[in-house]
Amino acid sequence: MLCCELIEHLMADPMHLMSEVNRILKPGGHLVLTTPNVAGLRPSRRFYRISSGLLPGIRPALESGEAEARHNREYTPREIRLLLENSGSR
Repeated sequence: MLCCELIEHLMADPMHLMSEVNRILKPGGHLVLTTPNVAGLRPSRRFYRISSGLLPGIRPALESGEAEARHNREYTPREIRLLLENSGSR
């Protein structure tokens, strides 16, 4: 199962996504989940430029509830691991 560059765009708690992954993934199946690494060197440099006003920041969803194409939440590798462990992923 592929879940590529999706989780950071979710407007709600990702636990629902993980419960669905657990529900439909066959025993012995694999989940490939990719997301930007907010703790990596490149994002850290980008954050510095955003903080300095050189790039637009990452904004949450609009007040109307409509999602923007931007990231609603970026995760560290540790947070993804904890999410998978707490959702009962095998």
